Amino acid sequence: FAGERRAMRALFLAPSLAGDVGDPSDDELRAFIADNPQAFTRPEQRRFTLVRVAPEDLIADVDVSEDDLRQLYDIQLENGELADPPTRSVVQLAANDEAGAQAAAARLTAGENPETIAAELGLAPPVTFEAAEAFEIPDQQVSAAAFAMRAGEARAVDGALGWRAVRVEAATDPVVPSFEDRRDDLRADLAGDEAEARVFDVLAAFEEARASGASLEESAAAAQLPVERFDFITQQGFSLDGEAAMTLFAAPEILEQVFTLPESFAGDLSNFGEDGYFAVRVDAIDPSRLIALEEERDQVEAFWRLRAVDDQLQARVDDAVARVRAGETLDAIAETIGAGARVETTTLGRNETAGPFARNLVGQAFTLPAGEPFAARAEDQRTRAVVLVEEVIAPPAQPLDAEARAELADALRGDFARGVETALLNAYEVQIDPRLRDLALGRTTETP
Repeated sequence: FAGERRAMRALFLAPSLAGDVGDPSDDELRAFIADNPQAFTRPEQRRFTLVRVAPEDLIADVDVSEDDLRQLYDIQLENGELADPPTRSVVQLAANDEAGAQAAAARLTAGENPETIAAELGLAPPVTFEAAEAFEIPDQQVSAAAFAMRAGEARAVDGALGWRAVRVEAATDPVVPSFEDRRDDLRADLAGDEAEARVFDVLAAFEEARASGASLEESAAAAQLPVERFDFITQQGFSLDGEAAMTLFAAPEILEQVFTLPESFAGDLSNFGEDGYFAVRVDAIDPSRLIALEEERDQVEAFWRLRAVDDQLQARVDDAVARVRAGETLDAIAETIGAGARVETTTLGRNETAGPFARNLVGQAFTLPAGEPFAARAEDQRTRAVVLVEEVIAPPAQPLDAEARAELADALRGDFARGVETALLNAYEVQIDPRLRDLALGRTTETP
């Protein structure tokens, strides 16, 4: 199925073959509008007034002192927030005395295997720590020594539980950024926190004014917030001229509420984005409706002409299909039609395309047997085609590769499972146990 190919010959008919379609009357155009509501329905539009605020709107007015920046840096440094903590991968051997620890450490420094050293010196098996932070190594003396060493270094350490030979296998010591490196981020953090607090102060003033009966505009003025007015736009955020209300695209919650409120009604304070708030009033609604001919005459007439050309070209297509079925060749038909008609051939696989042999055309070709003509649209969708599959070319016999075999096996297993499920549903009456149902839905705690 996947490897099959088809040799095709197609007669392509250009839109110019439709000839002159004449000029439509107003009555024809009005009827055309009524017959094609999906193309000529104007979407609902709304005009509205918006008041919104988010921390980023207030952050420019926030002052941050140098002392506050220093204090935040020190806190982050102390809490380990400025960089990942350093780690060590460590192997240690417990020795009986300092001399034994020194001897083991020397051999570790030389790169000998810790298990071999332990066996030859009669020590306990080595203890290892992988990418451990300082607190994860129980013996504080061993931990302090390990974090003072570099990768590959070994030494004898007088630990809390006796002498140890310690080698650092791997070490990471992330660089902690300086105060100057962090200054801008620290300022953004502190200013952001202050701006968030100021948002609530502003909103309190705004809501207090609204509660006293002030309008949306008066309440915004009391809170020193800007008022935005949007002329008629659709629920997708565009005017009918295609102009986008770009500032609304990042806040879909606003448009969603705009298209649920009644006219002249100001909604409650609501959230948008992560930490923004808005209130909106719908000032006017232009409901969805079919356009009048006088509003879009040029657009309607252009669409009508495209449809008229397509209808007349369809007559040419139907005639060509009938002639092929009567035994004429595509080349002979093209010759009698003349300019605007041409014949092309190709051989394609199921998911291939070539020039005017578009995907939809090729897809149709793989649904019909050789010798059966069919009509299709070419690559530009306006050019029409009468297509004949001349040969169905089977794929060459060859073993399946592992990937194809696995895909086919999965597909067959799925088909088999669905077949069994369908057979069971057809063979047995479906029964419902109300007790199990209620237990599953949490309606009861009774155990069935």
